[in-house]
Amino acid sequence: MSTSPCCQGRLKSSRPEATPPHKRGLIQGTSLLLSSLALILMPKCPVCVAAYVMLFTGVSLSTTSAGYLRTALIVSSISVLTMLLFAWLGRMCRSNGNHLLRSPSRKD
Repeated sequence: MSTSPCCQGRLKSSRPEATPPHKRGLIQGTSLLLSSLALILMPKCPVCVAAYVMLFTGVSLSTTSAGYLRTALIVSSISVLTMLLFAWLGRMCRSNGNHLLRSPSRKD
């Protein structure tokens, strides 16, 4: 069964293009930087989080809401850092021919 000529162009362009390696590295580097900065600059008390939100956005938060926001930001930052770590480990395993996953060979 052949496709009609009108569908030929759509079939070819419906497949998404792969992201170039330099853009992928830029995106991952930016994600790493922002997640690390969020963890480093995260205030320890919910009152400070509420004050920063009020200072930068003009929205007031209760202490409870600020505590939940702080916890959510910490969890999301750690999740992004973990995903980036696994992506890096996957690239290292592929580039090294899976040497990291193999057990050392024994010489008897």
